[in-house]
Amino acid sequence: MYGRHTIGVVFLSSILALPAVANDLYLNGVNINGLKNQEFKDCTVNIDASGNVWISAKGYTALREAPPETGKPAAAVAPVPKAVISKHYWLAAERRQGKGAGYDVDLFVNDKWVRKVKSSEDQIVTEITDALNPGTNSLKIVAQKSKTVQGDPGGTLSLIIGEGISGNNSLVIERPIVEYKRTAEETEPFVNEYTMEAR
Repeated sequence: MYGRHTIGVVFLSSILALPAVANDLYLNGVNINGLKNQEFKDCTVNIDASGNVWISAKGYTALREAPPETGKPAAAVAPVPKAVISKHYWLAAERRQGKGAGYDVDLFVNDKWVRKVKSSEDQIVTEITDALNPGTNSLKIVAQKSKTVQGDPGGTLSLIIGEGISGNNSLVIERPIVEYKRTAEETEPFVNEYTMEAR
């Protein structure tokens, strides 16, 4: 989440302290002279050599309303609606051949740890939608040989991450995004990174 900075009162005080000249006020390049009772969060304020005040604020859009019968046109500022994720995203893991590959696997989403898949678990199905941001996300899968469970010859551990639908105690992965596999014959640690789009 972005940090929040309340600047409304301090900013208005700064404007009042400026010399009494006809300065202009801009939001993301749009003139908003006459705007009142507005607070901007997470923004940058610059005052140019002419005394004009320029506010850069992500997530805000300035629109000019129709001019009233008297006075100057009023400016309206509305936050840009946040993008949301409408699909559901899942991690499904399964070991095969007895004790499988003998690997413990950690999943990180956007550098935050989400879930461990232990070599002792037969099957895992877990939703990871809440760990994702709308748009581009980074995934990291870290696999290390288990200290307590050895894999069986021919054993494997398979992971699938993708868009899916669950219901009636079943899961259908409609769009696989990451397909990952480790085998019992492997012994070294692995770190694999991926990029995915959440929509």
